[in-house]
Amino acid sequence: MATQRLGSVGAFIKNRYTRPMKRSLLTFFLLLGLLGAGCTPHDAPTPTPTTTQPPVALTATIASVTGTVTLTPKDGNPQDAAAGAVIHPGDIIATGLDSGASLEFFSGARTALDENTNVVVDQVSIDPTQWTKQHIHLTLGAGRIWSRILKLLDASSSYDVGYDTVIASVRGTAYLLSGYGPQYQLDAFDGTVHLSSASTTGDVPSGFSAAFDTSQPPASIVSALTPTPDAVHNDTWVRQQLATDADFAARAVKARNERGTNETVGNIGQEAGPFTLEQPGVQHSGYHDVKITADGDLAVTSGATLQLHAFPEYADPTTGLLSQRDEITNQATWQASDSTMGQVDSNGVFHAAQNVNGRITVVARWNDSTHEHSGSIQLIVGSPAN
Repeated sequence: MATQRLGSVGAFIKNRYTRPMKRSLLTFFLLLGLLGAGCTPHDAPTPTPTTTQPPVALTATIASVTGTVTLTPKDGNPQDAAAGAVIHPGDIIATGLDSGASLEFFSGARTALDENTNVVVDQVSIDPTQWTKQHIHLTLGAGRIWSRILKLLDASSSYDVGYDTVIASVRGTAYLLSGYGPQYQLDAFDGTVHLSSASTTGDVPSGFSAAFDTSQPPASIVSALTPTPDAVHNDTWVRQQLATDADFAARAVKARNERGTNETVGNIGQEAGPFTLEQPGVQHSGYHDVKITADGDLAVTSGATLQLHAFPEYADPTTGLLSQRDEITNQATWQASDSTMGQVDSNGVFHAAQNVNGRITVVARWNDSTHEHSGSIQLIVGSPAN
């Protein structure tokens, strides 16, 4: 439309050349000024916005290395791993003593390797036409790894880690996995991890651990669940991974939102609360375990409720004797080993599920601003007697 109007100006001048030159030139420059200043006539089309730069390509890379870390390509020789190296199927990544590495996959998952750990990259792929379709499958040879997986945005996507005969599958969680010989242990920090093997299957909920001998796996994963020990939640390396997760999540969510999602970081990296014991001048608070009590019998009728209470236990620095302090029921984080049996709300009320029979372990976790503490209690849920 702009070109047509400039043409109209030329025709106007040509057809009106007999008019006084001053008036013709004045009209010409007035029209030119309007167009040049961006004052679009009412029948001109709306300008097209400037196209933004496309988002940065999503890749699978070694994000960081510390100490001695090797990368062995499929059918290749070991080489020193370097930050920024692209990860391919068949790669073997291994860390030495006092060493570590962090792997990042398509702004959707992060895996950290502790010292003396080796991992095989069985599959790592992303659909070039639909970036939300991602597949990552790793096999832990031996050692300890930390995995943080943001919510998988496509139903067909997967993130699996195998060890021996057991496969851990998730769709958005954080967990610690250790494997040494036949000894397997998985600690879930956020979300739920599904474990499966030829002989057993089940879920590990947040706040619980599944530890067993892979040569003699339990009949059910639920029967192998125990509350994750405080020593794991307060482990220095684990705490480092939680802090790194927060930074990773901020970058990853930004990259994903640039592609049209609408996500927030939330409390990623804060699942176990603050840890300040290693800071200069910080002393142990004196608190140790959490004691859980109940307002009734620990055998709960299915469909009924039971009020639980949590109290921190304080160890006298002189005598070492434990004593209960002020109630922390509403400040604690409550977790249950089997959601099919019942759940606990933020006020410490246990809600037994309908028409179920079995046992359930309830955990209360509390952070005193230096580190985390926990306690557990086992309840029996059953149908009412006839």
